[in-house]
Amino acid sequence: MFYVESNGRRLVAFDKNGTILWSVDVFEALPNVPLVGQPAIRHLKLGQDHLTVTIAKHAYVEVQTGNGKLSYLGAD
Repeated sequence: MFYVESNGRRLVAFDKNGTILWSVDVFEALPNVPLVGQPAIRHLKLGQDHLTVTIAKHAYVEVQTGNGKLSYLGAD
């Protein structure tokens, strides 16, 4: 299960027993990424081993579901 905290910045992953697997502030983890719009997580899309996360107005980040490692994908 994945949860976005109410501040819209932190993504948390839980295992099936409710234990936190990892927690990451997306914007602290990617400090030099240029963003347009309010810095907030807007959408999550689950893939096979990753989440595609829409942040700010139209930027995208890939998060590995097993460890929370982030990769900036770009913006449209």
